[in-house]
This record gives sequence, structure tokens and C-alpha cells, in this order.
Amino acid sequence: MDNTNLNLIKRIVQELDCGFDCFYNIRNNEIVTIPNFRQSMDEDEFRGAFKAGLDKLKKNKADFIKFEVLDSFESFKIMERFVGELNDEKLQLELENVLVNKNHFRILSILLTIQILDKVGLILNKMNSKKE
Repeated sequence: MDNTNLNLIKRIVQELDCGFDCFYNIRNNEIVTIPNFRQSMDEDEFRGAFKAGLDKLKKNKADFIKFEVLDSFESFKIMERFVGELNDEKLQLELENVLVNKNHFRILSILLTIQILDKVGLILNKMNSKKE
């Protein structure tokens, strides 16, 4: 995976971690970030603060792929499912212990993020090759 795709993935992951929904433009690799509506402030204030991004999304809706912030319960279920599918029993046991201990939830999140980075990178590579 080239650095451009890796940097795009890192940025998307960072923005999601901060509570922003990310919109990836498949035509020009632009990323537009908007706070998740479930966490948003007053609607008029929100629309004013993020007008430029909202206008881009409205104008070029078909060009964007949305990556949404997950609820913590959804994130936990994804991690739980991921751990259950591991073939390495030792690693599976270690990660199950991490899931039980809420203080280490962030560690598992990081481990899961690393595992999915390659999958997202493959998607981006395919999309980039289709553009060419």
C-alpha cells in the first residue's frame, strides 16, 4: 500500500476517533469531515460552521463514500466478533481478556484498527485503479 492511501486511511481513522463522520471523494481523494449529527450542536449553528463541507457533499453526493462514527456498543460488537474469528488461540484468549477489562478497551480498538487498515487499503487501491 502506498503512502498516499495509508495517510488517507490514518486520517479517516483519526477523524472517526474524534467523532467526525468522514466523506471520501473517490474522484480526487478529498476527505470532508463533519461532526456526527447525533452529537451536533444547534442545527443553524452547525450548518453555518460546516457550510462549505455540506455544500460539497450536496453538490457531489455520488462522488463520496461515507464512513460513519460507530456507537461504542457497535464498536465493541465488531471487536468481539473479530476476536471470535481468530485462528490463533493464544492471541484470541489474550484479546478476550482485554475485552473483559474495560480499561484496556482502547488497546483492542487499536489492534482492530491495525487489522482493518489493510482491508480498507485494498478497497482504496481498487477504487484508484478503476479511476485510471
